[in-house]
Amino acid sequence: MIEKLPVTPAAAIAVALVCVIAIGGYFGLVAPQRRAIAQLERQLKAAERSSAGVASEPPISDAERAAWVRVDTDVRQRFVTPEDQHRTLVEVGQLARATGMNVRELLLQNVGANPAAPATTAPAMTLPFPMSPKLAVNPGVIRLVARHRYPDLIDFLDRVGHGNTYVAVQSLDTRRVEGYLESEIKLVSLRWTE
Repeated sequence: MIEKLPVTPAAAIAVALVCVIAIGGYFGLVAPQRRAIAQLERQLKAAERSSAGVASEPPISDAERAAWVRVDTDVRQRFVTPEDQHRTLVEVGQLARATGMNVRELLLQNVGANPAAPATTAPAMTLPFPMSPKLAVNPGVIRLVARHRYPDLIDFLDRVGHGNTYVAVQSLDTRRVEGYLESEIKLVSLRWTE
């Protein structure tokens, strides 16, 4: 005959405590070691494939290569040569008017006698962000003075970064004039040097 042991609260707590310790021990000690072993096995297999001459990455297809060439061409066309500064000036003016700004003044400043002279790399104070050594600032600064509402300025600054050419805001000075905001925005155009 089998006798049943009474289940007391202390016995139930002891069984629950043993279960918690076992589960916690598994997730705290065993599972992390299993993940580490699995990661080491993957690294070992990858090293064996690379040492056997098997490429770990699939080869680039002709379609992917052609897509890369198209993207590279599109990106390089957005850079501005010193000879295209006036085209960029017109684009900035059109963009400002399209966003609702009342353009008061738009001109290209600080262009030497030869606007096609080679551009120099930007000094550290020219732009508020670090530039790649392959980027250069074209000679001349596009100066735009316009009256506008605040949303028009935000729209212009957003669109200028996504326009047809790469231009960067060099400085922005805004003040209130006759119930409107009037901003003097200085922009520089960038070119790729190789």
